[in-house]
Amino acid sequence: MTANAIAGNKIAARDLGDPWRWFRSESINTLAWHGAVSSAIAVDRLGRRDLSDRLISWALRSDPGGVMDRFMRALAAAGLDHEPAVSTDELDTLIDEVIAIADQLARHQT
Repeated sequence: MTANAIAGNKIAARDLGDPWRWFRSESINTLAWHGAVSSAIAVDRLGRRDLSDRLISWALRSDPGGVMDRFMRALAAAGLDHEPAVSTDELDTLIDEVIAIADQLARHQT
């Protein structure tokens, strides 16, 4: 999804929403930062810079040390390597917003 969003390709609803649904059902915490970065890039391309910035802010603020270093190149490639506004959103709140966008996309893509 990250590559598709950076390239300006169409973002499929399942690509945006499914990873978060899996995260919630499997509780695989290591996917949280990857999902936040990929979703931030995708929702930015969908015109939601506000949500993108809040996802990046969560990822940076929640980094236990060194995790986000792996994702900074992707953010830079997408032009999102700026310092986002400080946000105190919880991950579950952000996931709900991303899934709502994915659900909207699904209704329009079928």
